[in-house]
Amino acid sequence: MNISSSAIENGYFLDSYGGHGTKFNENGMPTYSIPFKIENAPENTKSYAVILYDIDAFAATKGFPWIHWVISDLTRAELSANESQTALDFTQGINS
Repeated sequence: MNISSSAIENGYFLDSYGGHGTKFNENGMPTYSIPFKIENAPENTKSYAVILYDIDAFAATKGFPWIHWVISDLTRAELSANESQTALDFTQGINS
């Protein structure tokens, strides 16, 4: 299985998707979610669970990975940018 995103370049989020972006919640956290695509999933895959975590965030989190996005019951293999704010066809968990 392969997962790719046009929002990640050389291992880093593009500025529009992180702290340098323009979309933030009431707590000042970035809310513009990345697009991604899942390819070559196992045959008969019915749904996906996704955890997007940042293992390089140890300095900011005092030793723990930063959880950017938690998704379950995702039944399609591609999400567009900012679907965390608009899509209703999957379940989202709480991030860091």
